[in-house]
Amino acid sequence: SPGLEQNDVSFNSVMNAWSKSDAEDGPERCRQLLDDMREIAKTSSNNQEVAPNTITYNSVIDAYGRRGRAQEAEEVLRDMLNTPRIKPNAQSFDIVMNAWSKSDTDDAPDHCQRLLSDMMEVACSTKNTDLEPDAIVYRTVRDAYEQRGRANDVPKYILRQIAIAR
Repeated sequence: SPGLEQNDVSFNSVMNAWSKSDAEDGPERCRQLLDDMREIAKTSSNNQEVAPNTITYNSVIDAYGRRGRAQEAEEVLRDMLNTPRIKPNAQSFDIVMNAWSKSDTDDAPDHCQRLLSDMMEVACSTKNTDLEPDAIVYRTVRDAYEQRGRANDVPKYILRQIAIAR
């Protein structure tokens, strides 16, 4: 459309609005915009201006997470991890862990534990200190156990990390 510049900022702004909206189809709309960005980036001469980035993926993850669709949020994170040049940040993992923690899934603590391990592995392998888990992440994992009446099952190292962060 004339006057509208297609770039990552404009796409990300629209995705952020859909993510935070009450629309049930917000995640699907975000996912479609992500797919559109990928297609435009492949075929456009200004491909880097439209290429998806961490903010783009986090908006899609957040759209699913806000609606309690933890499995789909995790699938987008996995897609992100397998996409060259796209680097997840701590927020990417935390949104997914939070979605699992708040889900009604009995094995949510296991999902959170696995994501925490993956996060630490990626932080170590990429030497990305921004991916090192913080107190928020450890509390999210703890909460996943506690919300299922399994406070005694919280791994000791998680409790230690929370205590250290205080």
